[in-house]
Amino acid sequence: MAHTTAGLFKLALGIFQQLGVQVAPLLKQLELSHLFELEDPYPLEVQQYRSLWQAAVRQSGDHGLGLRFGEAFSQKAKNHLLLYIMLQCPSAEQALVKLVRYHGLVGGGQSLSFRIQGNRGILRVLETGEAQEPHSTEGFLMALAHYLGEQSEQRIRPEAVCLTHSRLCRPAEYRTHFGVLPEFGCSENSLVFSLAQLAAPLANNDPELLESLEQHANELMARRLPEPSLSGRVRHEILRALPGESPSLVAVAKRLNTSQRSLQQGLKQENTSYRELLDQVRKEKALRWIGNKAYTFSEIAFLLGFAEQSAFNRAFKRWTGQSPKQFQLKDAIPKASCRG
Repeated sequence: MAHTTAGLFKLALGIFQQLGVQVAPLLKQLELSHLFELEDPYPLEVQQYRSLWQAAVRQSGDHGLGLRFGEAFSQKAKNHLLLYIMLQCPSAEQALVKLVRYHGLVGGGQSLSFRIQGNRGILRVLETGEAQEPHSTEGFLMALAHYLGEQSEQRIRPEAVCLTHSRLCRPAEYRTHFGVLPEFGCSENSLVFSLAQLAAPLANNDPELLESLEQHANELMARRLPEPSLSGRVRHEILRALPGESPSLVAVAKRLNTSQRSLQQGLKQENTSYRELLDQVRKEKALRWIGNKAYTFSEIAFLLGFAEQSAFNRAFKRWTGQSPKQFQLKDAIPKASCRG
């Protein structure tokens, strides 16, 4: 099954929010309200990323969302290693070569190829056996075209854009964003550039920095998207169930398509248990919520799946040696003295 990363989800959500999409309902709908508690490299299914796009388009009613997403992408993702590598290349052609080589750093679930054919260079988004979400595809191609145009001294634009899906918005919108009206119903999704465009130098290329960045990228690629451990997947399911539900071992085993016995044995091999993981997640969230005073103690007890506040109070004292109230007051004392 193809995977992407939690980091790409976070980046996409930031852009959606910038474009006026309400992201909280999207996360709730996809059962990913805990997304920002996951490490950026954590693998998530590509199908969830496609569902995110579908939900964003439905909510916004904007079928040009991919085009606007693409233009916002380069600014939002300007510190991403892949874009830095492309920026240091001597030409647009070399930038596309590096894009294909290191695209796995983004983890979008896509496979890319770039070839010179005659007097043109073609970047293709290859079929992976799973249907591509058309707005997401437009967003990716627009992001790439916009970034190359911004960074090249000649402000290059693609000579042609090929899309496998039907037109999603008005022709004028495509011309405004791509600089050309795409061809629809094609056999592939691709960007086509002339050789003259590909030879265009990039404004800020730095060969020495490029070598250093590539070394780092190669190290990351060697360990990219590892399969999460069983305990990592169990934590993910516990976070998915919280807030407001007391996730049981049986329920988590069912979500992971395994038996309760197999789950227990697997966790034992990783020197942990379901009870320990649930306790760990509850403790982390309790400390965060009490520290920022986001909820009352009774609300925290409910959100962490405790049947009664007294049960939460006992657990918290076991974790910290203090009651929730004592912990909160102790945490507030230094802040009060600083203000004085």
